[in-house]
Amino acid sequence: MVSGVLAILILTAYRWVRRQSGIIAAVMAVGILARAAMGVTLFWISYLDLSLFQDLHFGDGFWELAVDARSYYLAAAGAYFDGISTIPSNTPSLGFVQTLAVWMRLVGPSPASGLFLNLNLYVLLCVLVVRTCKPAANRQAQLACATCLVPFSIAPALLVHGTQPLKDEVFVFLIAITCLSVLRLLRAPTEAVSRDGRLPFAVAALAGLGIAAYVIAGIRLYYAALVLMCLALAAIVYVWRARATNLPRAVAVAAACLTVAAAGPVWVAKPLRSQVFASSTSYFSPTHAMPSAGPSKPSAGMQPNLSRTGLFLDSALAQLHNARYRFVKSGGASNVVREPGGQVPIVRSTLVGLALMLVPVSIVKALGWADFPGGRGLLLVTDIDTVLLDLSIVACVALLFVRRESIGRNAAYVLFVLALALVTGVLLSFVVTNFGTLFRLRLLMAAPIWMLPLATCYRAEAEGPNITQVVRTNTS
Repeated sequence: MVSGVLAILILTAYRWVRRQSGIIAAVMAVGILARAAMGVTLFWISYLDLSLFQDLHFGDGFWELAVDARSYYLAAAGAYFDGISTIPSNTPSLGFVQTLAVWMRLVGPSPASGLFLNLNLYVLLCVLVVRTCKPAANRQAQLACATCLVPFSIAPALLVHGTQPLKDEVFVFLIAITCLSVLRLLRAPTEAVSRDGRLPFAVAALAGLGIAAYVIAGIRLYYAALVLMCLALAAIVYVWRARATNLPRAVAVAAACLTVAAAGPVWVAKPLRSQVFASSTSYFSPTHAMPSAGPSKPSAGMQPNLSRTGLFLDSALAQLHNARYRFVKSGGASNVVREPGGQVPIVRSTLVGLALMLVPVSIVKALGWADFPGGRGLLLVTDIDTVLLDLSIVACVALLFVRRESIGRNAAYVLFVLALALVTGVLLSFVVTNFGTLFRLRLLMAAPIWMLPLATCYRAEAEGPNITQVVRTNTS
């Protein structure tokens, strides 16, 4: 019954979007049909154990190229029957497993439940973006809305992974919700939020930010920390740019955003606090042996001279090197570094990672920048995805540049989005040495950039009527 109601809501959402803009509705329809057609086709090929691509699927609805989906489903299905509280706290991507288990309580424990979840999240994202842009009878808003939604609708990585109970589309949705919430909240000091029913939207945005931060932390704790760090930077600029009359409200909004964004990660990391502290200090223990791929360990005589800042930075660098070392050591058919060992050339390694993220891998391999034997014949699909990713990034940045005068008071939001994308991209390019993993994780960098065009939709509402409008109103 719940599934039937959700199907009706999807149709209702599409009809509402079509009333706002026929172009956006067409984009949304493509996204819905592509996800539904690919998902249903792949599910039944595997579930019926057909001979088509028989060496790539398990015969029970899951595919070997998305092996994590099977483990996520089994963990969530166990929670469906035994209770959400029975999920072990050390379960990988605990936040996603919990989300999938709750979803199964609503629609049933079918292996196709992940597909249906991803489809509903995509539709909800379209509705929220359209509600934010208000594209009806506004060509500029329609262009911004379309530039934002097209990548979410046709990105091959999202379409393929969205057919399985994987965390990729859920995580991208959470990133989008984070950006939408920050955009809504950072407009508060320029609006009378207690009037015209705007206060509920501000409260909803604050709740959305908190929920997204909590689930993000439950899936990838490091990304929640990056969000908080970039939001703190944006909050400083936001308060600094605020007018004197709006300064108290700006400080209150910034403090509320940071508090809510930090609450989820702190709560998730609380059981791990002792392990995190131990791992961050053990690198400077005289008995700890750093792996050969990491930086050299400072001698015991140097440790008392380390300031707290130096200790933190050295510990963070050691964590990055060890994370990279684990990727190298784990191997994999598409690992560009075969054997761990030796000093890591940070700049070169980062540039190679960026090339793998932003340049079609066939070109990367042809130029000799990286080499790996894996791919299972799917490198052409990744090349198409890379080209579309590059085009989407260029389109979003170009639109922002062309309409930079429309950004107005959304500069802090733009800073938040760009900082999040840049920091994420650089860190992933250095740490992740496996192209197959990097192919999925680069969505963490791309999703914030896809939300950039929304910064150009609000100048008139945020700034209020201009002097010409005031004069005309008074004259009439």
